[in-house]
Order: sequence, then C-alpha cells, then structure tokens
Amino acid sequence: MAVNPRAVDGYFGADTFGHFQYLRHCGDNAVAIHEHDLKKTFGMFDGGLSFRLGTIQYMMASVELAFDQLMSGKKISVSQFWDVIEALEAGIDCADAEIGQLRAVQALGLVAMLTPLINQFPRRELKSAAEAERKALKALDIALDEAKSKRVGAVFDKLIDIAQLVVPLAREMKLIEDVATGFGGLMADSMLGPDGPDSSKVVRTSITSFEKPLSKLAGFTKAFGIVTKGGVALNGVYDVLDFDELKTAFSNVDKLRDAIALERKWRKYIIEVIWAQWGQRVQSFQNQLEQADRQMRETAYLVEQQKNGFWKREAKSGYKPYMIWKLDA
Repeated sequence: MAVNPRAVDGYFGADTFGHFQYLRHCGDNAVAIHEHDLKKTFGMFDGGLSFRLGTIQYMMASVELAFDQLMSGKKISVSQFWDVIEALEAGIDCADAEIGQLRAVQALGLVAMLTPLINQFPRRELKSAAEAERKALKALDIALDEAKSKRVGAVFDKLIDIAQLVVPLAREMKLIEDVATGFGGLMADSMLGPDGPDSSKVVRTSITSFEKPLSKLAGFTKAFGIVTKGGVALNGVYDVLDFDELKTAFSNVDKLRDAIALERKWRKYIIEVIWAQWGQRVQSFQNQLEQADRQMRETAYLVEQQKNGFWKREAKSGYKPYMIWKLDA
C-alpha cells in the first residue's frame, strides 16, 4: 500500500514524512560511503561502525513498516515512534562522526605508505647487524673490565668514559633488534587476512588506538638517535685512547683494540648503510602516524559522546530488530 505523506503528517505531526525522508537520505549516504570507500580500507576493523550502520538500516525499515501499518488503519504508538526517530537521529549523527574520523585517517595514506615500508624494509639484515653490534659491545665490555682491573691514571679515566657508554648503547641496540623483529611481525600479520597479503590489516587493527605501532616506531628512531649520539661520543674517547700507554697496565691490549674495531665496524654499517637508506622513510611514516594519532585523539571524545548518545536513545526507545510496534488505544 502506498504511503500517504499527508496522512503520516496528520497522525504523527507536521513534516514527519519529510523529516524521515531526510534521515533516510543521510542514513543511505552513510551506508554507501562505508560500503564503497571505508570498507575496503578498514574492513571489519572499523570500531563497530558497520554494526551501527546495520542498526540504522533496521530502524529505517521499522519506521517504514510503521507507515505501512498506519496506512492499513493501525494506530501506531506516537511516543514509541518518536523515541525510535530520536534514536535514529542519534545513530546517524554517530555514524557521521565515525566516518569523519576514519576518513581523516584514510586521507593520510597510511596503508599506501605502510605496504612498501613493511615489504621492503631490510628487517633481517638489520636484526643480524644489530645482534652482531650487541655482541661486539659485550666483548668490549668484557675487555674493559679486564683493563679496569689495572688502573693507570688518565688512561683509566678514558676507559671509564667508554664503559659508561657501552651499557646504554647495548640496550638501544637490543631495542633496534627487537623493532626489526617487530617489522617482521607486522608483515606476518598482514599475510593473515582472508584476502591474502594485505598490509592495511596493520592499520585496521590500530584504528581505535595507534599507540602500539607508534611506540614501536618512536622507539626505533629514538634508539638510532641514541646510538648515533653515543657512537660519536665513543669515537671521541676511542680517538684519544693511548694504547701504548695502556700496555703498561693491560697485558692483553690487543683484545681491547680488536673489540673497539669490531664495535666501530658494526655501528658504522648499521648507521651509515642501513639507517642512511631507511631513516627518512621510517621517520616520514612515523610523522604520518603521529598525525593520525592526533586526529584520532581530537575526535575521540566527540565520537564517544555520539556513541553514548545513540546507545541511550536506543535503550530508551526499546528498539530492537524485528520489533512489533505498540498500538495506541
């Protein structure tokens, strides 16, 4: 039976039919944006937007059913009808806020940036080099302990300077090794999607919180910064260390000299070969990630408020899919 707009307005109030048509347009538009734009990028990892859109569609269908029943002579509960309409409005407002949030992230091109970053990053090479550097630092630490047991004036002071830099450098090299392993984990995660290799899965799982991948990359670049700065300081004390003078106090000076040479070799390779090629790309992605994180945080309160408003309105209306409309006496 065709719906008579005048009959609807006469029963529920002026412009009821026109207002619903506007809500239907907004709801259909939100569903279309999600289906043809956001779904491809975020899939089921959209923070529950797809489920809310499903509820909105059910609500719109229920309102149309109320119109049909009104046309057949049934006196639909006016109070229940407007409770559902208010819940529908809150749901559409919520969906609009969530779509705005996801589009802001999408516009940054994180998925496009992440795919080559993960697939091409020399994670095995970096992990191997970082582990070798860490072992070299450990060997240097052992050689220093032996040398420090026989202290000789200023030479001992220089050994102390080196020793104070070895421990924090070893810790940061372990972090670099861990993050290199983490890149491999991100790639492994991206291979687990139902549609085959898809690096966007990493972004999808982080839509509601970018803290985990952000902290990994922040730690990555911070570690390289510390290693670079510490390496410069180490070179300074290496260059003024007098091995001839050290021989008077340390019989196995060759062990210390070899340990220093090995540490320099691996640190130079990691910083000047691997990091020189990839540092800018990783930093660029980190900057994008931080921007996305800021945008998510800036809109998080609004989105949560909209969600809470929708849930409250939905609960108040007593709405549920396939509900039966109450009838007024």
